Order: sequence, then C-alpha cells, then structure tokens
Amino acid sequence: MYLSYNKLNETLPSFLFTLPLLENLYLDGNMFSGGLPSELFNCHSLKRLSLRSNQLDDEISGGSTQPLFIQLANLTFLDISSNKFTGLWDSDTFLSSLPNLQGLDLSNNGLAVITNKSSSIYVNPNFHILRLASCKLALFPESIRAMKKLTSLDLSKNDIHGRIPDWAGQGR
Repeated sequence: MYLSYNKLNETLPSFLFTLPLLENLYLDGNMFSGGLPSELFNCHSLKRLSLRSNQLDDEISGGSTQPLFIQLANLTFLDISSNKFTGLWDSDTFLSSLPNLQGLDLSNNGLAVITNKSSSIYVNPNFHILRLASCKLALFPESIRAMKKLTSLDLSKNDIHGRIPDWAGQGR
C-alpha cells in the first residue's frame, strides 16, 4: 500500500494493520501525528514499513532497550526517520532479533541508539542500508562488520569520536 506524500493527517488508522496480507506500507511525507497503534506490532505479514517524514511522537523502546518493532519478524525494511520518536534502542539486540532486516533508517528523531563493542551478534549479511543520523551514538557500530553488502551508511550528527576503525574498510 502506497499512500506517501498526500495530506493525510491525524493518527495512523489502526485498521491498516489488521489487513491479513499487508506486506508493504509506505506512508511517507504525510502529516500523521500521535503514537503508533498497537495493531502495528501484530501485523506479522509486514515486510516493508516506511513512516518517514511525519509528525509521529511515540516513545518506542517498549519499556526497555528492545524496541517494539522486534515483534515484526518478517521486516526487511524499516524507515521511521524524521519524526519525533523517543526512546533508547540497543542496535545489537534489534539487528539480531530481525534476521530478515536489510534496511534501517532511524535518523532525525529523539532516539538514542546504543551499541557495544562485541561483533558476535547476528546481522543479516544482505543488510544494505543503515542510517542512524542524529541518534546520539557514541561508538562506531561493530555490527557493520557483518554487513558485507552495505551500500548506504549514515552516521552523521552523532557523538562518535576518535578515528574510524581500521576494520571499517575491510572485507567489502
């Protein structure tokens, strides 16, 4: 379902997430506001979800550092960039919990993304888009090592300091 760049507003209609065969939902560039309906996290057929550039303002860490989106095991692409979401996300837990994920954009929200120095987490080797601009990252994510097909990486406007690790250019 493609409803991007219209003038749709108010809250996201929950009935969209009850469609039993819904695989793709693009609602970019509208004026949706408020939180995410709970029905979204039960939409297990969903593979691609893009809510970019709306005015959504939910706390979406699920009460811990495990975002609610990990319940959507079939997701291959998630873009919630340029909204007003808040929360703390553990990128390592998130990436290893969604083995089919190939693209993720969390940029330009109020989210804080943490990562550890362990590269022992599973990341889909077909992962190709990672955008975490303005996510308060303090470390260069080690999970990038496993992303052999990465074509787009945006870590701009974070708190990463020091030098780029030598491993960042290896194995590609």
